[in-house]
Amino acid sequence: MRRLFSNPGIVAQSHVDSLDETWGDRLVGTTLIKLGIYLDERYSHYFNGEPPAMARVQGDRFCSPIVSLHGIRKPGAMEAVGQALSDRQQPVLWANLWQLFAASSLDDAAREPVRQMRDHVGPAGEDTTTWQGIASAEACRSKCQGSRSCLAWTFDTKTRACRTSPWMVIGDGSGAETEEESGLDWQTVESLMRHCGRASTYEYE
Repeated sequence: MRRLFSNPGIVAQSHVDSLDETWGDRLVGTTLIKLGIYLDERYSHYFNGEPPAMARVQGDRFCSPIVSLHGIRKPGAMEAVGQALSDRQQPVLWANLWQLFAASSLDDAAREPVRQMRDHVGPAGEDTTTWQGIASAEACRSKCQGSRSCLAWTFDTKTRACRTSPWMVIGDGSGAETEEESGLDWQTVESLMRHCGRASTYEYE
């Protein structure tokens, strides 16, 4: 970061380019290249392809900075993101997304092991696991707790399907329509939070 802001001309040009740049992470990448910083796959965990509510917070990047958000298309969404970040003086970590953008805190999630009308997994994908014919939300929660990599689970009360994932998302509110119940593996999440607290310094050079 010091290298970036010690080159005000490059920063100023990036601000100009941002006015009509579609892909913010590409702008970040090209700006860093101008500084002689080349990004490869090792840095992929800093980048995110979703809006804040659907960003997949995984254990391997929990304490890492996040440098991009995508899909901020709804009216007022960009302004809301700007307001959430306006007073931020330090880099935003993946772990900070819940604090900045969720309607309730992670502590609330800890106090509510089963949350009604929520989906903290998001759409099923390559890394999600789905079980059919699960009896209850508690049974789905147990499936997550029995997995070493699970951070979140979602139970569909109509289909009796249980989805678990190695990430957690805030959720975009669709659970209110699909009658889903969801929760986090709080023991794992709390451990990750403690790890971030112990990491007293981060290098952003």
